Amino acid sequence: MLGTTGQHGHVNNVMYNRYAESARVNFFRNHGRDATEDRGQLWDDLLTPRGVGLILKSIKTEFKFPMTFPDNVTVLNRLVEAPTTETHDLMLEVWIISEKHRRLAARCLEEVTVYDYQAGRKATLAPFMVEKLNETWDLQEKFRARFNEEAKNVAEALDMINGSK
Repeated sequence: MLGTTGQHGHVNNVMYNRYAESARVNFFRNHGRDATEDRGQLWDDLLTPRGVGLILKSIKTEFKFPMTFPDNVTVLNRLVEAPTTETHDLMLEVWIISEKHRRLAARCLEEVTVYDYQAGRKATLAPFMVEKLNETWDLQEKFRARFNEEAKNVAEALDMINGSK
């Protein structure tokens, strides 16, 4: 369910960034879900200032239309590029989808920095985290290729129906 609203039930723009933040937390927690207990704790610690963590460096939000209350949202995250063992910054694309309107309400681009709170400087992710995030990257790319092919087939079928080809 949506949160804070302004006049006429309009969802306040700051809420979109809150949805993105909550999704980012869930994205990283879910990566540690099937990890051993100690590694799972390190995934959880990424979201705290206890050791190596993630800091939101920037967020750019493109609003597609004004959502109104009541509505529910689905928020999806996607890695923009595959991380390496030298990666200090991660880019995430976030889609905020209105369930009521069944369309994209906002798109965010987040840059998060891996930061060692104890040393007070940028850091890198543990190799097992990079490996797990690369598994996600590989799945994203596999499905992107599949859906692009399906979209191409649909476009070709529409062209044939419309007599364009």
